[in-house]
Amino acid sequence: MTLKFNVCVFCGSRKGNNLDFRTTAVATGTAIGKRGWRLVYGGGGVGLMNEVANSTMVAGGEVIGVIPEFLRIREAGHEGLHDLITTSGMHDRKQIMYSIANAFLILPGGVGTLDETIEIITWKQLELHKKPIILIDTNKFWSHFLKTLENSVDNGFMDKSIFNLFEIAPDVDAAIAKIETTL
Repeated sequence: MTLKFNVCVFCGSRKGNNLDFRTTAVATGTAIGKRGWRLVYGGGGVGLMNEVANSTMVAGGEVIGVIPEFLRIREAGHEGLHDLITTSGMHDRKQIMYSIANAFLILPGGVGTLDETIEIITWKQLELHKKPIILIDTNKFWSHFLKTLENSVDNGFMDKSIFNLFEIAPDVDAAIAKIETTL
């Protein structure tokens, strides 16, 4: 039996105000599906989350959504997935997503996406995992995040080695190529 390669995608529950964000989400899902990889994501049926999930399935990939009960209603949990795991809270949700993922792709998003991004980088820093983390920098979305990290380094709150824990990719093709080098 061959094990599936699971890619966890963090992204917005909104679409954002630039069509490029949606295009990136669709391209990400399509790339995952075409490779026969499995998408693991937050389970929402809205925003970029919905775009990634639907495009993965259209391209032939499987999708596992992980959503807390209270968000299943609020974010219209995607009912058309291969598997929708409902948890009691956010911490359970993240623990499940993190544990079954083999790699992380991070698209633009809001505070939830930032929370997941910071946490998964922190876990890698603490050596709780060694999985690839790749931020897809659509329209230089991550430039301010990187400046915030640089500010923390400059002020002595972290070492510059923080930048070795993740990679920045300019687009989906580059991000997928980075993952494929780890297989």
